[in-house]
Amino acid sequence: MRSRNSLRFRILVAFVIAGAVLGPLLATALLWVTYELEERAVARIASTRLEEVVLRPHDFTLHEAVPGVRVLTNFSTSAFPSDMLRLPDGVHEYQSDRDAWFVALRTTPSARYAVVEDITALERRERLTVLTVAGGTVLAIVLSLGLGLHLSRRLVAPLVQLSESVAHADPAVAAAPGPPRHFPDREVATLAAALERYASRMRESLRREREFSADVSHELRNPLAVIQNAAELIEDDPQPSELARRAAGRIRIAARHMNETVSVLLMLVREAGAPLAEEVVPVAECVETLLRERLLPLSAHGPEVQWTPRARPSVQAPRAVVDVIAANLIRNAQEHAAARRVDVRLEPDRLVVEDDGIGIAARGGRAGGAGRGLGLPLVQKLCERFGWTLHIDSRPGEGTRVEWRFGTI
Repeated sequence: MRSRNSLRFRILVAFVIAGAVLGPLLATALLWVTYELEERAVARIASTRLEEVVLRPHDFTLHEAVPGVRVLTNFSTSAFPSDMLRLPDGVHEYQSDRDAWFVALRTTPSARYAVVEDITALERRERLTVLTVAGGTVLAIVLSLGLGLHLSRRLVAPLVQLSESVAHADPAVAAAPGPPRHFPDREVATLAAALERYASRMRESLRREREFSADVSHELRNPLAVIQNAAELIEDDPQPSELARRAAGRIRIAARHMNETVSVLLMLVREAGAPLAEEVVPVAECVETLLRERLLPLSAHGPEVQWTPRARPSVQAPRAVVDVIAANLIRNAQEHAAARRVDVRLEPDRLVVEDDGIGIAARGGRAGGAGRGLGLPLVQKLCERFGWTLHIDSRPGEGTRVEWRFGTI
């Protein structure tokens, strides 16, 4: 009952409404019908007796409460006001501050006759019943609230159990599921069976995805290893030209970069709890290696890259992850920001890449750069995987500031 939108809260409200509205409403309707019938019966008795008095006045003991009016009643004529005997002919209900009567009046050529019935007790009982209904309404609210709390807890309990079992289930586990939990309620059992079928499909899909990832890893890494070995052989050959040697170096570095990217992508498709080959990685050393071997050569035809290591922190992660994050952040600024200058600063708890380019919104493509592949989405996923944060501040025409906040170890 934490939210007004919860099922238990709605059940409780239904019980309270039923107890506070439907019960008193039904009781009031029944009482009204009862008292209406009683009053009509009294009025009919008074009218019948008046007919008998008019036809046979000598058969009754009549009192002359006011001059010219002969009254039939079973109590003292001084007990009711004489004003009601001046009402027009017919049957009337007359009330004073404390008492109430039915009076039937008929005027004949010889006299005026009246039959008076005391209904004070009936009126008092009606008022007492109204107070009883009001008190019963309060009691009904309290009882319906207690009953609603009890029944809503019991009614919602199977759904709570089902939600807890779903919340604690791990759809990434590829092992065959155990026997489904038994739910006595048919509707909840149907929902549980549907969720189990859905979880089975998810497990099967994840199993196929892992198998596909393993196959892709095998198929990509083998050619990459061949390319890298071939490039190293060319570099080690004493006869090739300087141009061929430089080309072989670039091939070797690109193959290593592709191998790292494949490793990181495979890492992302594993379960969150899968063990990783983590190590203490010095961030400054990784950035300096990237700038020297892969990124600074790009600046010959691009923006000037300024590297400022204000600290030399380390992170606990696979080295390939650090390389991929730093390389993507710096290369995005070099290739897609249309900037004149790129500042790369290493703080004690973050790596900052800032440019004076056109801003992410003006670059187009996926998340800030047309044709730049995985880019920032890959960096964002890696940060989420290792508990880091990625903060981007970009303004059109003024540049972009990207911070990889990794903390310290």
